[in-house]
Amino acid sequence: MSVRKTERHKRLIAEISTNPSIMIRDLAETLGVSRETVRRDFQELNRTGRLHRRYGGGATFTPIGFETNLEARSQRMIKERQRVALRSADFINEHEVIFMCSGSTTLLLAQVLQTVEKKITVITNSLPGSIALASNPSIRTILAPGQVDYSEGFVWGHDTTEYLKKFHADAAFVTVDGITPDGAMEIDPRTAWVMRIMIAQSRRVVMMVDHSKFYQASLEKFCDIKDIHVMIVDRAPDGELGAALRQAGVMIDVAP
Repeated sequence: MSVRKTERHKRLIAEISTNPSIMIRDLAETLGVSRETVRRDFQELNRTGRLHRRYGGGATFTPIGFETNLEARSQRMIKERQRVALRSADFINEHEVIFMCSGSTTLLLAQVLQTVEKKITVITNSLPGSIALASNPSIRTILAPGQVDYSEGFVWGHDTTEYLKKFHADAAFVTVDGITPDGAMEIDPRTAWVMRIMIAQSRRVVMMVDHSKFYQASLEKFCDIKDIHVMIVDRAPDGELGAALRQAGVMIDVAP
């Protein structure tokens, strides 16, 4: 990267940090470049995770280690995540054993499964997810033991990971905080460890992702692109991410 571009990126991030709702035309005028140059800078910074662009809006400077709690995340991208959850249920077959990680999108999947008449077994570390699943008599629900994190709605720790290692599943349904061509990432190391075990103990991996997670870097990578079998999305990923997924043979299913 040229020195000129590096300095421009620093100034762009500084301007957005001060005024998150600043318009592209104002940034272009401040930086002395064209609007198209600012848009290209947005795309590059977004891919590297240094800038999080809100679709349909401006941009926000997002630290790698920042995360809100489960309740707050449940209010974001609701329609998109509902579509992904509804479609994900179609990838669960009769009599299968599945792992389901904790998270706002997998909780939506658990709620979808409340009314699905399939005899399945679900192993999870999600507290609200296990309650939703247990309300369906067709589903055998197994909640892993461990230390409770009330705000995140999950159990975690050595007891949790050792317990999960006892099982083998047909599929692991997992979510991400971010996904780039380098792999799937998670902000919370406790969740990352749980998902690594679920993935290792499963025949196939079904990843549930809304488009706001594309090109978002997060604290800890928990799997490579090649480890994913199916990725269910609300919008098909483009650019380098889309190419990396196709090259790895990942089935990309866009929820209707």
